[in-house]
Amino acid sequence: MTVERDAARTDAGPESARSDQRVADLRLTEQQHLTRPRSELAETRQNAREQHT
Repeated sequence: MTVERDAARTDAGPESARSDQRVADLRLTEQQHLTRPRSELAETRQNAREQHT
């Protein structure tokens, strides 16, 4: 039983690492997609404030 468990853990290791990397990549992509609109929104708000003063 222990041998089977250890073999399963060994097999799961690389898959887990790939899954963790995929999650990290998706989080980075999401953050990049959100950063640009936020920057554009901040710039638009700043421009609006400058026009009103």
